[in-house]
Amino acid sequence: MRSPNLIGLGVGACLLAACGAGLPPEEDSGAQAAGPLGCESVGQGIDFPIDNNAGTIFWAADPRINPADATVQSQIKFLFDIPQGQLPTGVSSARIRISPVRNNLLPAGGHVDTAFEISAIEPTDLTGFTGTGDVTLRLTVRYDPVACEIPAETEPNLVLGRFTASGAWQEVCGDPANVGLAISEVSCSDGDLSFGIFGVIPKPGVTLEDPTPPVFPQGSLSLTLRSRCDTCPVPSIELEWGPASDGSGSGILGYWIYVDGVRNTFTSDIATNPVRFTLQSSGTTLDTTQEHLYQVQAVDNAGNVSTLFGALRT
Repeated sequence: MRSPNLIGLGVGACLLAACGAGLPPEEDSGAQAAGPLGCESVGQGIDFPIDNNAGTIFWAADPRINPADATVQSQIKFLFDIPQGQLPTGVSSARIRISPVRNNLLPAGGHVDTAFEISAIEPTDLTGFTGTGDVTLRLTVRYDPVACEIPAETEPNLVLGRFTASGAWQEVCGDPANVGLAISEVSCSDGDLSFGIFGVIPKPGVTLEDPTPPVFPQGSLSLTLRSRCDTCPVPSIELEWGPASDGSGSGILGYWIYVDGVRNTFTSDIATNPVRFTLQSSGTTLDTTQEHLYQVQAVDNAGNVSTLFGALRT
């Protein structure tokens, strides 16, 4: 189903527009955002109006493209077909937000490509669509098997996944990945498509092999000194750096901090962006009040390690 009433969300060099269903192009508004990074798409969340008319939400590099045009369909990462009359009884209009979720904010392993979050802005208690009617909701997420380093034998076992409140991924419905030359995608039209986080995952029991090491994407925040305390009872320095990426692999487990070329301390506290870690002086092992060369190395859950990142001398 493709309605002429399109809501376009673009992720590329910038987010070009967020259009309400039925609004003419000249009423679009612009917004800036970061471009794709490795295997994931990153950018700010976009709020937009919906009503009970049929419409399609899509997230692409250029929101003005025609999603029915086969030559540009590979640019569309997120496609949500919403048939007529899908808002709950008594709700005639709403505002929802579509946001890409950075892979490093998700649990290690279990997901393959970009995850998108669907959430309600108004009314705040809206938790999803009704999913009723002759035409059902259909949610599609597209991915790049090359950029995501997905083994050919694994790809047919990819499905649409939903991130649950318990902190785990689960299969939404049993439709396998549609693998094509230009587009690879997973779709679902009969599962639980209530609001939440959706992404591409392997079917239960399928293991994603991870032969490749993590990398620090080009443009990552370099290793820097955030603060230091030489006069504290235990002298220390606080380091920060941009997170590494593991593509479609097993996920980032943590980081080794190297001092003068030697492994010193491991941290698995990776929830923040940038990553931050406080390194303390420890007897004769390390004196942070003296000058040293600091570097970091990312480790994934399969034990692969990145090259040394950064060269902070302080």
